[in-house]
Amino acid sequence: MAAKIMRKRGVPRRKNIKEKSRHGPVNVRVLVYSFIVTIVLYAFMLFIERSVLLSEDYIMVYVAQEDIDESTMLTADNISSYFVQAGRKAEWLPDNCVTDLTQLIKLYTVRGIAKNEIITTNMFSPSDIRITGIDEPIEVSLNASNLSQAVGGILREGDRINIWSVTEHNSNGISAVKAEKICDYAYVMRVFTQAGVQVKKSQPEEGTAMVVNIIIPGEKEEEFNVALEKGTLRIGRCMYEREKNIYGGRKDYD
Repeated sequence: MAAKIMRKRGVPRRKNIKEKSRHGPVNVRVLVYSFIVTIVLYAFMLFIERSVLLSEDYIMVYVAQEDIDESTMLTADNISSYFVQAGRKAEWLPDNCVTDLTQLIKLYTVRGIAKNEIITTNMFSPSDIRITGIDEPIEVSLNASNLSQAVGGILREGDRINIWSVTEHNSNGISAVKAEKICDYAYVMRVFTQAGVQVKKSQPEEGTAMVVNIIIPGEKEEEFNVALEKGTLRIGRCMYEREKNIYGGRKDYD
């Protein structure tokens, strides 16, 4: 009689164990689904929040992808490699931000532009500031060994120099020196070391300037070449800037 009672009482106990084993996996599955849904909803909310902020507080403008040198000409082929579109907070934006790159094609940079700098329309000019104010500009080359006096080897691309022809002659037994200015405020286009390595303005440690390419007016070419042949050239580096207009134009002072 006692054995029968024990068997009757044991049956429900086995059923309870089976029911618990069936309910266990269902609870884990629900937790996994809930976790996945939470992650998806959170990501969606972040996306919505970012979209709202971008549309209300941010404006898409163009920034420089790399450092860009002064007097760089922009073309349809290279413009996309220099600039990239990016969102910037509206209250931090400067005036005249560029929103259309096509308006910059065939323009020149009027100054160096740093990487990640927001570009504005006043950073560009339709004319190359290196030749602004120079009639019929030509590029000539001179070697430091041809100079009666160099500038200590410190010339770099972008410098401005005055060019003189200095001669010495005797007049009635008296020695006299005559200095004639060939060109003033000439632009140094390129500078090379004795090994032929081009030196940038930002690389003063790269070596002494031995070969210098400069831009001068076409009417001064013959006078320059005569002085170069005679070895009477003397140059001086300008430590000042002439008054410039918005496009980098120069003004002569009498």
